[in-house]
Amino acid sequence: MTDYVSLVAMVRAGLLPPDFSEWHLSDRMGWTIAHEAAKHRGLPASFRDWGLADKDGWTVAHMAASRAILPADFNAWDLADATGWTVAHEAAQAGVLPADFNNWTLSDVNGWTVAHEAAASGCLPPGFDQWHLVDLADQTVAHIAAEYGNLPDTFANWDWRDDLGFSVRDVHERFLRKRNANRGPDVGSLAPR
Repeated sequence: MTDYVSLVAMVRAGLLPPDFSEWHLSDRMGWTIAHEAAKHRGLPASFRDWGLADKDGWTVAHMAASRAILPADFNAWDLADATGWTVAHEAAQAGVLPADFNNWTLSDVNGWTVAHEAAASGCLPPGFDQWHLVDLADQTVAHIAAEYGNLPDTFANWDWRDDLGFSVRDVHERFLRKRNANRGPDVGSLAPR
């Protein structure tokens, strides 16, 4: 058997043999050869041990989602780390949730749902209608989408308020002010007259 460090080097060089099966081998923190292979986009198509987790509960599936390499038939979206962060959260953050995903209420320990993460990442699907979902800080998905400039043109509930009294409109207008301030002066306005 080859030692863990040598196997990691083989993963990074793309040199694991096609019949490799010791995916569970790990370092003292529980980081497995499978985690390393996912990190370097080197998992074989036949890989299925998505629940292998390190000591913090971070699974191979989390890493694969972050690298956009989950197979099309993947369905263990609720695999969660120690904070409740699911594979679906990670896929939303990476913008790779499948078009038919519908488990928007999966949440971490702060009540941050997959919908909140997709709203922040700008990858909610057309026709999304669960804008009312609330995290433990009383932030709706609509407020998060507004904060990141990701509300669709068809959004209609501009007057929803969070626990601090801010409406979705207030949050969206703050986003627009920040965006416009970051753009700097209009180059055309600096042209000599």
